[in-house]
Amino acid sequence: GAGRVLRAGEVVVPVAAAGDAAAEARLRARGILPGSDMRIMGLRLPGTSGSTEEQEIFSTESVPPARRGDVRVLLRPTDRAAMRDDVEYPIIVEARELPVLLSRFAAAAFFPRIVALAATDLAAVALAIAAATAPLPLAIAGRELLSLYVIPSTSMAPTLAKGDVLLVDKRHLSAPPRRDDIVLFRPPDKLRDLLPQNARDGVDRGDLFVKRVAAVGGDKRIRVDDDGNVFEDGAPLARDRSLCDDEPLGLIRRLIASGVRDVEEVSDDSVYVLGDCGKVSVDSRVWGTLPVENIEGKPIARVWPLSRAGVVR
Repeated sequence: GAGRVLRAGEVVVPVAAAGDAAAEARLRARGILPGSDMRIMGLRLPGTSGSTEEQEIFSTESVPPARRGDVRVLLRPTDRAAMRDDVEYPIIVEARELPVLLSRFAAAAFFPRIVALAATDLAAVALAIAAATAPLPLAIAGRELLSLYVIPSTSMAPTLAKGDVLLVDKRHLSAPPRRDDIVLFRPPDKLRDLLPQNARDGVDRGDLFVKRVAAVGGDKRIRVDDDGNVFEDGAPLARDRSLCDDEPLGLIRRLIASGVRDVEEVSDDSVYVLGDCGKVSVDSRVWGTLPVENIEGKPIARVWPLSRAGVVR
């Protein structure tokens, strides 16, 4: 962890080096499940010369490399199933205590994440394996018409929780997207440019994003205030998006400050999309409107977990 740049709000995957059982045991002792997705809730740089004061920082990029190991990292699992009753969150550890921190989009994180998911939700892994090993005709149908999509983040909470499995209709859209539709899409260039390189690699392999349509072609005078609230002609544009509290250091406000604050009119070939969790969602407020041609499908239903299975709205 001390060797790479860390940013508040980032989701990382702590793992131990291959074969390092002692390092894995140390992570578990601190309440960290190796291979699980952990959000960096904050970063604190200790004072020097015996000072007990700590400075809240947004990134370790400006911290001298020799001091990055001293930075205290506040971590919390993004999946409640990975939380332990005997651990107080966020977990606070020094960066040097985290041997390897991977991006969740990194190829090296795939197997550790599967192992961690199996430890918390074995049935979800079994469902994914069943879909991946389906007979060829079903696989072709899944690729061209229907597919399963696992929600990777909290940006659509509480409607869609991280780990939810959706059945997605990938057929050609017979009608333009409507307000309040949930859509899966390929990232436009402006969003892709915001991603780290390993995340871009995932996009190149076909990874999709999910948001809700808040405005469509012809809608005018979209404005975003300093707190990230969105208005159309002075009236609130979207449903209540303040139902989640996973926001480290005002991250989204930093992105919105340099984002797309004003859209005079949404063009006919695009839509304005937002995440249901406005406090963490990187959406049209940051990178602008979404071309309709980038939309790959719409969710038909949630198929997992069974306790929440049903139509998604």
